[in-house]
Amino acid sequence: MEDGDLLEYAIDNGIFSESDLEDRDINDVRDDVIDTIYSEYESQLDYVDYMDVNYGEEEMNRIIGNHLDLDSFAEWAVGEDGIAYFLARYDGSEIELSNYLYAYRID
Repeated sequence: MEDGDLLEYAIDNGIFSESDLEDRDINDVRDDVIDTIYSEYESQLDYVDYMDVNYGEEEMNRIIGNHLDLDSFAEWAVGEDGIAYFLARYDGSEIELSNYLYAYRID
């Protein structure tokens, strides 16, 4: 989404008025628009679907990718589900071997 389209979206959807946007940095506006979209759809847990339908997969990935700290997200995901969830595609199990080594079944 180009910056002009973003500003138009923000105004058309009542997120900001034109006067609200006069002295705002476009990155702050982008963050606020994304936060607003997310909060509108958060309870339905279909934010990604909303972004895909309204912006297309490529643009959705660009928008989300620009606002996602991948390292923090990966740490959170592993902390929630454990490393075996992501490495052991077969059964999600982790086998502890000697010398602090681990094995994961993938098929």
